[in-house]
Parts: sequence; structure tokens; C-alpha cells
Amino acid sequence: MVQVGDCGWHWASEVMIYCTPPSSPNLTNNPRVTGAGRGLGREICLRLIKEGVKLTCVDVSLSTAEETAALCNATRPGSATAAYCDIADKQQVSKLVEQVPPVDILINNAGIVSSASILEVTDEHIERLMQVNILSQFWVSFSYQYSFYLNQCRDIKKNV
Repeated sequence: MVQVGDCGWHWASEVMIYCTPPSSPNLTNNPRVTGAGRGLGREICLRLIKEGVKLTCVDVSLSTAEETAALCNATRPGSATAAYCDIADKQQVSKLVEQVPPVDILINNAGIVSSASILEVTDEHIERLMQVNILSQFWVSFSYQYSFYLNQCRDIKKNV
């Protein structure tokens, strides 16, 4: 007969720790949503506002980003701002990171959906699709990764 005792309890508690889902992220920080002008991006912004965030709606069309921000602000005044950025342009992404306040959560949602037949699309259309749907994901993620790193260092300095 094997006696489990303390060792068994320790093992069981470790299993519970690893099997328990992590707590929800703190959404009260500064999310940034790309592709926020319409569709899924707009819906993401409207949902985040209900969680109490203060966010930035980013889109290639400033007017649609402003519309989304206005809808968010109608729900919770002062909760959203709009920003223009063509995320396919690496320099514009860098400017956005510098100009807009620090970000804690990035929702890289922007993309182009095309219903055109492969026989009907032009080379320019294919290049734009690749720039927005693939390359921009790298530009935005890498630029904000550096921003996240700087914010972490700033927080560590504050706490030391």
C-alpha cells in the first residue's frame, strides 16, 4: 500500500494550477485596433468600450476611424480617439507608434478581403493585398513590440 500524504497533495495542487485557465487580461489599459473603420474592427472597438477601455481606432480612412470613435464616444464619452495610418507603409506605422500614446494591447485587425477572380485582378491589386494582409502584420507587430519593451522598462524603473 502506497501512502500519498503531502507528496500527493502537492502533486494535486500543481495539476490544479496548470489546469486552471489564466485570468482575463486587464482591458482597462490602452488598446489599439487597426482596421477599426468598419466591419469587424468597428465591432471590436464597440465591444471593448463596454469593458471600460480607452482606445485608439486606427484605419487607412481617417473619416471611418472618426465615425467608429464617435460611436464609441456616444456609448462612453471620452473613451476613443481616431488615428490615420496606412499600415502597409512601414514609415507611417513608425509615426503612429511615436505620435499616439503608449499601447498595452494591440489588436492587429486590418486586412483586405477581395472577391475578385484570380483571372480579373491586376498586379497592383495583388501587391496591395500582400502589403496589407501579410507585410503590414510584421510592420505593426514589430513596431509595437519595441513600444511594449520600452513601456515594460519604464514600469520596471518606476517600481525599483
